[in-house]
Amino acid sequence: MADKQTRQRKVGAEAAVKGRVSTNLSADPYCPRCNARPIDGQRNLTSEEQLRLRDTLREAVIAAGGAVYRCDECRAVYSFRDGHRRFLGYFPKD
Repeated sequence: MADKQTRQRKVGAEAAVKGRVSTNLSADPYCPRCNARPIDGQRNLTSEEQLRLRDTLREAVIAAGGAVYRCDECRAVYSFRDGHRRFLGYFPKD
């Protein structure tokens, strides 16, 4: 088990050195949950929508700062900053 973890770290470090890791970064926000990675339908979360979130998700949105988006297709809420996406949760159904 330890050998497998060591091998994974080594491969990850080699990829980072060769610059392969940074090629996955995108300038446009896209949903981290949708397979098609849609760029259309991604919009900033408004303050009214933030009030409708559960407490734990609302706290995560506040901690992420102003770069929080919502996918209209699957209702995913995620932060997007400097090409990195982080899934926070799902927007509640109406």
